[in-house]
Amino acid sequence: MTVRRRTNGPRTALRLVENLRQYGLALTVAAVCLVLVDYATGWQLKMSLLDHHPRTNPLTLLLMVMSLAALLMQRPNRPARKLELAVWMAVLCLVALTPISASFADAIAPDDWLRKTGGNTALAFGMLGLAQIALARIPGIASRILLLSLVPAIIALNGLVLGSPHFHGEMALTTALGFTGLWMASLRRLARRHPVRLFLAENRAGRLLRLQIALWLVADIAMLLGLRLFDLPGASFYPLIHSGQMLLTWVMSFWFSVKFADLLSEAGQRHTALRDEADRDHLTQLATRRAAKRFYDDIAQEGQSHCVLLIDIDHFKQINDRLGHPTGDEALKWLAECVRNTLRISDFSARWGGEEFLVILNRAPAISGVVWAERLRTTLAIGNRPSAIPDFTVSIGVTAPGANDGMTLDQLVERADQALYAAKEDGRNCAWFADPDLDFATRRTSPRPRSSAVAIRA
Repeated sequence: MTVRRRTNGPRTALRLVENLRQYGLALTVAAVCLVLVDYATGWQLKMSLLDHHPRTNPLTLLLMVMSLAALLMQRPNRPARKLELAVWMAVLCLVALTPISASFADAIAPDDWLRKTGGNTALAFGMLGLAQIALARIPGIASRILLLSLVPAIIALNGLVLGSPHFHGEMALTTALGFTGLWMASLRRLARRHPVRLFLAENRAGRLLRLQIALWLVADIAMLLGLRLFDLPGASFYPLIHSGQMLLTWVMSFWFSVKFADLLSEAGQRHTALRDEADRDHLTQLATRRAAKRFYDDIAQEGQSHCVLLIDIDHFKQINDRLGHPTGDEALKWLAECVRNTLRISDFSARWGGEEFLVILNRAPAISGVVWAERLRTTLAIGNRPSAIPDFTVSIGVTAPGANDGMTLDQLVERADQALYAAKEDGRNCAWFADPDLDFATRRTSPRPRSSAVAIRA
């Protein structure tokens, strides 16, 4: 009998997105190094197969470096800091200086063909910076700006392939590589935003959108190469005609594809409405125990490392008794929000029961659970707590399956509950770890305020 593996949400495509930040940053660093090597050796002039020889302008290089610095300061699950926003504002200011980039290049290398920063390059970097700044206030608009920032880069790609930079605007190959890396690194933070998440959904609509974009790019480049290789009549007028056609086709296909994806998504939501009601906790909007077990069964089949955490609010009954159940409900909702904001896309959170919350860190070693537990405690201590919610702490039990990969979720939760009980006995507001390598003996992992001794309980 064939057993079909269940899939819960957009996981396959999102696995790739989780690594896009690292890949994008590495690609940008490589592009910067290639630009510096080009300045020293002129390899782009020697290896270019085109009639023109676009090279990265020093002002463009500065744009790449500043954007890279801002992305390195960025934390995907945390709000943008003031310094990060200031760097993106500086990027926009540099974009405004692109009209004088030719003079800037002449001052550095008067006998070299560095060229000015092209209009496509300036527009692409400007839209990238604008999307990053808008992300803090209007994330939905920011995701659309980020997607549209690819348009000037693709038009410049047409110029490189067709060998006609005058209409398309100058963009060197190294600049295109650097911007592609920056765009990939930026996409990670917007993976859950509409309409980006529609492209990443592992369903019929998401696969259709990705296939459509891939086919469009292949057809576009093939058409341009055909024009150039066969030297068709009227090719000199083709850039204007083709670019207009390309932009119209892209906008129309994007519009109808998103609409079609929305229709499929709505149909799927209606089809699974009853199951979603049972899988979602109405108060905290986290998953339920039933959904957690189904998620764990799926990741257990994949054989990836993972760890389980059980979180409990300290003295929650006193909050309800002194301030009332509505205040206790607000405390539960705020804790759920803090949990969501500190998790990755591949992780899972659920309300296990009462004031207990369950977290499953997927594809993560046991030490990641210990680190995440301390991060959550720090977030609760220094976070922007609503004034109506009193100060409270949590106790956390952490464990992992270890070598025995056949453990069920209930068995792991039982081990995490033992660690949680040890944390309560130890004075609360701390995390304890049930170590699978020591037959699940529990030990404290949170630093002690006055003593560095570590307790171990069998």
